[in-house]
Amino acid sequence: MTVARQSNLERRRARDECREKLSQHIYHKLGIDVCPSDVRLNPKRKDPYSWRVLCGKEDFFSQIFSKNLSEHSIGTYRLLIDEVGKTFEAVNTDTINHLSSFSQLSTPKASFTTLIDHLKLNNENLSIQIHQVTAELDMESKRRQIVEEDNQQLKDHQRWLEEQLQESKNLVEHFQGIVSSLFAVADKALPALEEIRQRAGVTQ
Repeated sequence: MTVARQSNLERRRARDECREKLSQHIYHKLGIDVCPSDVRLNPKRKDPYSWRVLCGKEDFFSQIFSKNLSEHSIGTYRLLIDEVGKTFEAVNTDTINHLSSFSQLSTPKASFTTLIDHLKLNNENLSIQIHQVTAELDMESKRRQIVEEDNQQLKDHQRWLEEQLQESKNLVEHFQGIVSSLFAVADKALPALEEIRQRAGVTQ
């Protein structure tokens, strides 16, 4: 099996695994049964689900979700498998449509309970920030891994082309050797034939 064919098989397996993972997430999160082959990164309006990305990750994931699932590399499939439910999740389409209608609660009067709630909120915000920083570091690591895997795929393809070129060179050299051998035989045969012709002329 050639390197290119092996790479295609591995990419197909990773894509199918990613589709299965996203399909399971949609079912467990929303109770919506979507066939793995029908899962989309950029759902249509008629689809009952959409994707919501963690705040601060929109720019990175926008490049991924703007393409079809079948257009990505093995590294991206692994990233989606690892990050679904963590840095992005499935949401009901109705939820996305009504997010803008949510209003903030009015600020209550200062009290001991309010102060405690405020401190709790600050702690939660700090926890979220720590989680975001950790996620960003993890995302950067995965981004580098994707680049390295893409580079490896290019190297594998280049190696395959070099192998094909070497096979072609070997074939040309083989035929050149055959032609050279034929010329060598002809060079030896011609004097003998000339001598036979001359003897035949003398005899006559």
